[in-house]
Amino acid sequence: MKNNARKYIKALANTITSASLHFDIWWVYKEKDSREKYVDTLNEYLNFFKTSLQAHFLSLVVELYKLFETRKDTINFPRLIKLLNENNLLAPDILKQIDTEKRSLKVLWKKIAILRSELFAHTSIDLSYSEVFKKAGITPNSIRELVERSKQFLNQISEGLERNTYIFDFEATEDTVRVLEDLKSMIKKSSL
Repeated sequence: MKNNARKYIKALANTITSASLHFDIWWVYKEKDSREKYVDTLNEYLNFFKTSLQAHFLSLVVELYKLFETRKDTINFPRLIKLLNENNLLAPDILKQIDTEKRSLKVLWKKIAILRSELFAHTSIDLSYSEVFKKAGITPNSIRELVERSKQFLNQISEGLERNTYIFDFEATEDTVRVLEDLKSMIKKSSL
């Protein structure tokens, strides 16, 4: 059973890494200062960046949704915790801490679930795009918080099981800014 737990942890680490990278790219496009800095570049390739912005946000929502969904045929935190609990793979005090943190994270996750369920995986017949966001009450900071706290949560579980943690050191911000800078430079050169 410990091998199954390791498999779950590795898969969840990959999901969190993907969510984190999508957030980084989406935030470079969306954040006010970088948006102002690259508005001409974004407008020059409007359809690409408009689609890219939506694709990264959609991927971010889907990846975050997967973490706490309750399906029995997928790898998610509730299934991992159940596996750990049923097989006594963690000390009871650690399981109690994990359960408390899981409940706290689910509050943030429910906001993602609203976006996923009423806007992206399905389209609500009763609510507009902006009304779904309003209903979810989600902000970029709460999304970032869910990403970062999910990293910590996984490491809390991994440390309790194996006495090791994952280093989530991948970041897409620098690469995204480099691409935008290169495009900005190309546009500038072609207009001379």
